[in-house]
Amino acid sequence: MRVRLVGEKGDFSIQEINTQDQYVRPGHIARWDFGVTPLRSGTRLLRLLASVRIRIKGMDEVVDLPTYEREVQVAVAPFRTASQFLGKNWQWLSATIAIPLIVWVVTETDAGKTMLKRLWDWV
Repeated sequence: MRVRLVGEKGDFSIQEINTQDQYVRPGHIARWDFGVTPLRSGTRLLRLLASVRIRIKGMDEVVDLPTYEREVQVAVAPFRTASQFLGKNWQWLSATIAIPLIVWVVTETDAGKTMLKRLWDWV
């Protein structure tokens, strides 16, 4: 038997803890474990896909079982969302803050004006 857990791309990070394919023996328990980390907040869909291999007329055939779907309400902490945004966009944010700050220091402070004057005198 094969079991997989899937979600829409970008909604979850899903790690298989054990193998997808397992032999299911009568009287024994087969178990599939997954590590699931939500990546976006909101109502998200998880699907559990299962298939079995059966022998029909001497040949192995794979039969898909009905899919089990479940909606999951995901709430992501605002701090985590902000830190992910900063982690992905720190270059743009630092340039947006740093460049105007440097221009202000150079044009509006006495030290900046002195430095600018010396630069123009040198050129």
